Amino acid sequence: HPVVEASLGVDRPAFAGRQLHRLTADLRLQDRQLTVDGARLWTLAEGLPITLDGAITLQPEDLRRSTLGMHLTLPRQSLAMVRPLIPVVPAMQGEIAGHLHVDGTLASPQVREGDLTVAGAVTLPEWDTAYPNYLGDIDIRLRVAREGTAQRLTVARGSATLDRREGDRRPSSFKPGWLATEGSVLVPRDAWSDLDRWQWDLHAKIIRLPLQPKLFLVPQLSGFLRLHHDGQGPVLQGVLLAEHAKIKEPKLEPGQAWNWDFGGLNPRLSVVLQVGENVRLAKSILRFPLRNTPLPRPEVPAVIPGVLPSLEIDPDDRVYDYNAEMLAIGVAGEMSGTWGAITGTLEDPRLYARFEVDKSRLKFPLNLISSIRKARGHVTYTKAEGPRIIMGIPEFPTTAEASTAEQAKGLAAETPAAE
Repeated sequence: HPVVEASLGVDRPAFAGRQLHRLTADLRLQDRQLTVDGARLWTLAEGLPITLDGAITLQPEDLRRSTLGMHLTLPRQSLAMVRPLIPVVPAMQGEIAGHLHVDGTLASPQVREGDLTVAGAVTLPEWDTAYPNYLGDIDIRLRVAREGTAQRLTVARGSATLDRREGDRRPSSFKPGWLATEGSVLVPRDAWSDLDRWQWDLHAKIIRLPLQPKLFLVPQLSGFLRLHHDGQGPVLQGVLLAEHAKIKEPKLEPGQAWNWDFGGLNPRLSVVLQVGENVRLAKSILRFPLRNTPLPRPEVPAVIPGVLPSLEIDPDDRVYDYNAEMLAIGVAGEMSGTWGAITGTLEDPRLYARFEVDKSRLKFPLNLISSIRKARGHVTYTKAEGPRIIMGIPEFPTTAEASTAEQAKGLAAETPAAE
């Protein structure tokens, strides 16, 4: 049987529009078997190569049905090797390592198993002086394995600090944040590009997550979130807390609005907002201290059902003061204070929030003005109308016309309650 052997070497190859350092490969073709022996790709001259070994059994009558078995190895090395693939990122420090086994056919390759670990720090592009430009303490541990005809991606850990560096120092006015996520997602066969079909089950905890000040009413949030699949599609549930914040109506440019793009992922939203200590409403030139959400503390630790141990709610955490009864709006015993609910979808979110001035913290001369001591109002957001701060609490509708309040009311049954 004839044997064809070839060696390949390419300097400065291009991949997805990115220029890399060097590619080499040794190929052997015999009896329709194409063997790849130690293909190596260097992204940087000083890095270690990514290697690919395996074979493809060719089907000449239909090459798409050719079967394959490949093993890709990313040896442990400097995280800087990723920079040529993401040139917009100014700098990376740390380590990365992983491997991946792939089989199936050329038309439908299937992941058998693999893993990826990343540890280090990343300097981000500069977006806004109030926004993080540095991810520190990065800890990412991912696993993927076949499960029937699907693949399960497990996030054993994904965490980082959200920081800001100007030179080698953090500005004194900037308080770093933190986020972590754990869980898994089951990806149906041939659905890698359809995120709404993925079977999500991810939990996240965020501390002082900064938001773009030009687009959002609240500058930062902390809390707990869960992205899961309820049989009808993905749902994002949870509770978020605003503390030590100044709530103000964003200054949007003409045509500027909320614009999230997660590659087709558009979960329904079922999120509670609660207000903690030292939150003020900025309206005109005045600053009104807001009354926090008056929630009873549960007698036992509150845990979102199914949450992983490392993401449990800390009993000393302000987010711990949470009970779904706060959303029993429009009925006897309706909650006072300041709270809200986010409904709709990620692409078309709807916010209804109520606020109440904390008259005990009003200072002279505002504490002498009766209309200010008793001031209440509400905040709304829709994609069509944008954000609005309105003094006065409207009557809750009894029809489906103003659906935001009614959707919020339904959250009392949908959002995980404290146990």
